[in-house]
Amino acid sequence: MMPNVVLSGMPGSGKTAVGRKVAETLGWSLLDTDEMIARRTGRSVADLFAEGGEVDFREAERVVVREAAKTRRAVIATGGGVVLDSRNMAALRRHGFIVSLAASPEVLLARVGADGGGRPLLAPDAPARVRTLLAERALRYDDADLVLDAARPV
Repeated sequence: MMPNVVLSGMPGSGKTAVGRKVAETLGWSLLDTDEMIARRTGRSVADLFAEGGEVDFREAERVVVREAAKTRRAVIATGGGVVLDSRNMAALRRHGFIVSLAASPEVLLARVGADGGGRPLLAPDAPARVRTLLAERALRYDDADLVLDAARPV
């Protein structure tokens, strides 16, 4: 049985855009964990962060990651911080091939904008936050089955 394709990477790395193309090419479904969280909770990611902080968001994320990991023949576009929870990654690896989309801070910022594009973890200073988060998460992103340069336009 074919494993799922799991896309990880920083905000702005192109997980959803690449996921759409890969899912279309394979004829598989696309599962975006941030969209799944919004549907399940009835609140946007930004609202979840504003109301309950990162802790509440990560708990909601854990639930949808477990759900997504159980599917078959899916491309799963994860939130940028999904790699921070070893339980998330164990669930995704069980039936998935992990692909990390890598890009420089400059590329990421060009895509999300100096204001972070509404991404709560990038506020209020997206340039500084992108560099900090990338440094904190780099080893976890590099632990993927495949790391691809996501600097090219999707």
